[in-house]
Amino acid sequence: MRECARQGQGLGTALMEAAIARIDADGRPAYLESSNPRNISLYERFGFERIGEIQTETSPVLTPMVRPGRT
Repeated sequence: MRECARQGQGLGTALMEAAIARIDADGRPAYLESSNPRNISLYERFGFERIGEIQTETSPVLTPMVRPGRT
């Protein structure tokens, strides 16, 4: 897998912080699906929990994750 030139510079964290701030302002839960196992720990740091795995035949594993609403 090819590395991105901007990887490791905190861009994913900054985007997640902005999204979570809006979600929390509304008190809403959040849902996402990760196709990259390396990103799971980032999402877990923001309070997302794995709720299973999705895979069909030879497809890559997709990990659905939820985060309860917060105020």
